[in-house]
Amino acid sequence: MGNLISFFLIAILFFTSSGCYGASPTKKEVIEFLKLQNKDRNIVLDFKERFGDRLTNVDFSGLDLGKVTFDGMVIENSSFDRAIFTSLTIKNSVINNSTFYNTIIYKGHVISSQMDDVYIVESDLNNTQIEKSELKNVKILKTHAPSLVLNDNKLSNILIRNSDILEAKFESTLLAESEISETNLSNIKIEDSKITDSQLTISKLVNAEISRSTLVDSSLHGIELSGSRIHDTEVFSSEITNSDLHQSRLYNCYLEKVSMLNTDLSYASVEGTSFIKTDFSSAFLEGLHIGNTTFSECCLCNFSSQNITIDSSAITRSSISNVKLYDSEIADASLKDCIITNLIISNSGLLDTVLLDVNGKSIAIKHTQIDSPLLQGDLSDITIENSRIVKASLRNLKLQLLQLLHSHISETQVLGVTIYKSHFFTNTFIDNSVNNLTIVKSSFSGNDFSGTNMENTLFTKTLFTEKFTEDTSSQLDKMGAVVGLSNFEKLIASGTYDFADVNYSNIDFSKIALGKVNFRGATLRGNIFSKNKLHNADLTEADLEGSTFNR
Repeated sequence: MGNLISFFLIAILFFTSSGCYGASPTKKEVIEFLKLQNKDRNIVLDFKERFGDRLTNVDFSGLDLGKVTFDGMVIENSSFDRAIFTSLTIKNSVINNSTFYNTIIYKGHVISSQMDDVYIVESDLNNTQIEKSELKNVKILKTHAPSLVLNDNKLSNILIRNSDILEAKFESTLLAESEISETNLSNIKIEDSKITDSQLTISKLVNAEISRSTLVDSSLHGIELSGSRIHDTEVFSSEITNSDLHQSRLYNCYLEKVSMLNTDLSYASVEGTSFIKTDFSSAFLEGLHIGNTTFSECCLCNFSSQNITIDSSAITRSSISNVKLYDSEIADASLKDCIITNLIISNSGLLDTVLLDVNGKSIAIKHTQIDSPLLQGDLSDITIENSRIVKASLRNLKLQLLQLLHSHISETQVLGVTIYKSHFFTNTFIDNSVNNLTIVKSSFSGNDFSGTNMENTLFTKTLFTEKFTEDTSSQLDKMGAVVGLSNFEKLIASGTYDFADVNYSNIDFSKIALGKVNFRGATLRGNIFSKNKLHNADLTEADLEGSTFNR
């Protein structure tokens, strides 16, 4: 037994004296080890060689550590607070439950390592590269990390707040279940990476470049991405809200189930991109250029913008609502199976635009050039004013409550169109072809029909006040039109009183006897009536906006 005890004592003495420590070093022992650098500052200290592969509860705080390598080590519950590293290499190592407060690293390299439950606070991480590593539960607060490079890493449950990470580069990196807020990431490059289940709020990514990456189930709120390039990137089930992407470029991207509420896309460029179920409500789109882009099941709602250009793009099964466009141009674009409500287009150009199976209501187009459009669908409460429509094709179209005012329509083909309760005032119709047109309860006043063929047209309770040749008047009469106010007066006198729900506007009725005419629910805007000629006319629920009643 005595010999056995002696053997263990000798073994313990041997390992203690050999420099392979059985326990983690004290701070004093670390300081003694650092004295090696007093002779040569270029020496890289290998802590594993001196103290073994596990450091627990080691206090490195306040030390100038110079050039250090942790290779194949486990470091736990240790403090690097206020430490200074000329260079730090962490390789094939694990760092758990440790802190870096007010730490300065002039050059760092982390490779094939793991970090868990690590705090980096008010520190400077300069020229740091992290690759092929896994970081989780790491908190980076009030830290400066310029030129940070992340390559082929897995990051989860990361918190970055109030930090500056300028000109960083993320490559082939996964960021999951993390939060970045109040942080400056300007000039960052993100390539072949994925962000999932994460939140980025009130941060700057100015002049960023994001490519071949994916954003999933994440939220970007209050992010400044102005002047950035985003390409070959996919976004799924995420929010990019109250953010700034002005003067940015977005191309060859795919976005599905994305909210872009209150986001600034002014003077941005979108090319070759697909938006699926994306919400652009209340976005800022002034100066936006869209080319070769598709929108499907999207909401383009609640915005007012100017200088927008759209070309070679398609919008399908989408909603366009409460939108105002000024000084804009839409060319070679198509809308199919869309719902349009409360749309205003002014001082703009619509060129080679196709609208198929469109359902629209409350649309106003003013001072706009419409060239070579194809229109099919069901539209109501439409105002077209001081505009030009050239080489249009209107097919299988239903229009009601149309107000066509002071406009020029030429070289247009009309086929299978029904117009109900509409008004045409001081327009010019030149060289148009009309076939299978039905106009019901409508009126024409002050129009010029030069060279327009209106054969195969059926009129019902539709009134013309223009002066025509006898042949033209006879032809219109055979089609069912009421030609001239004198014929309208004769019709009433003969006992035809029912003109309820018609649209007879901008007409001087003051010189004809209206007798017992029924104008209940009619649109009678801008008319002149004589009280002496009204007699027992029924104007119940009629729209008399702008009309006058003389004695």
